[in-house]
Amino acid sequence: MIIAIANQIIGSQLYTGGDILSFEVLKRSEYSKTVILAPLSIQKYIKNNSNNIDVIPTDYDEHYNTFGTTIMVGFSTIYRYIIRIFRSIIILEKNLKDLEVLYLTGDFICNSIPAIYIKIRKKRVKLILNFYHRNPKSRDRGNNMFIFSFVSRILQTVSLSLVRSYVYKVFVLSTIGKEELEMLRYDSNKIVVTGGGGNNKYLTMQGINTNKLMDIKRKSNDILVVGRLSRTKGIFDIPKILSGINTKNKWKLNIAGIGHKEDIEIFQKELKKYNLEDRVNILGFVSEQKKWELLAASKIFILTSHEEGYSLAVHEALLAKCRVVAYKLDSLYSIFSDYDVHFIEEFNKDQFSIKVNELMDSTHIPGSSLMRPQSWNELAAKQYAEI
Repeated sequence: MIIAIANQIIGSQLYTGGDILSFEVLKRSEYSKTVILAPLSIQKYIKNNSNNIDVIPTDYDEHYNTFGTTIMVGFSTIYRYIIRIFRSIIILEKNLKDLEVLYLTGDFICNSIPAIYIKIRKKRVKLILNFYHRNPKSRDRGNNMFIFSFVSRILQTVSLSLVRSYVYKVFVLSTIGKEELEMLRYDSNKIVVTGGGGNNKYLTMQGINTNKLMDIKRKSNDILVVGRLSRTKGIFDIPKILSGINTKNKWKLNIAGIGHKEDIEIFQKELKKYNLEDRVNILGFVSEQKKWELLAASKIFILTSHEEGYSLAVHEALLAKCRVVAYKLDSLYSIFSDYDVHFIEEFNKDQFSIKVNELMDSTHIPGSSLMRPQSWNELAAKQYAEI
């Protein structure tokens, strides 16, 4: 029996790359029984997308979400996490006899505390951790995020330190992730670089399989963002960047992603300040097919994120032959520096605008030897072979 702990999930669907990766691996479980400990709000999503996973709720408040003020969300999150920790321990105790593998879907302290308790109770249980990236230090963040950054960095450090001596294997996305854990004195023999995964239904070995998509117009001057609309993903950098893009090119920005109500409202106010409201479409959550249609139709893909482990979105944008502009994060640079990604020093919004303008006027069609990402099946096979 394998039990996964996903107490960090907030809302009624998976929308972080780490949550999706863990879920896709668990869907392909090789164990007789697979269980996820998670809030009730996600149960319907998991049931609709998998036939072999049971969900045992650690939080029954289906109406809890992050669509409020930042302070309210912060206090509410702490309260819900405490409840989930205690309920996880109770559930794990009841299943202790059959438990073989404990799978942490992220390095959150609300996952690590129940895991350590169970490892003390039953040493033979294999503790598996998915690690994506270190949270940036406070001084490395922008957008007045000092307190949030300080707290999240401290909690992550505590969580990683607590589970260090108990883990059987840690799966990371890149060599940067391995180096970050080694700096925290993790045993390098326990760290396995597995990479990311993806849904290759819409891909061939050479790029997009257009036969799988609806009728699309190739490469307008549209700009595309795919991902969460959050401070950590650099949402508030976007209006200033857009303000420096030449309006004569008749461009539009499409954003495929969801976010906190407060963040979206602030973002929209910033757009209004620069008179850009009519140039930006916030599409919300989109299907996999719709995402690929947007990628196929867009000329430029931008990533303003301030923290990434491995960006599947950048990988897919390259395969779609988008011109990609992104902040120069160590993790991204280590993976994509040899490919057609234009890296900008972090927080340099003026230089970001200049590069987008250059690419907007360019007739060069990106091309590289970048292979399609490994499938979820391939990623899952790697992880289960190690387990």
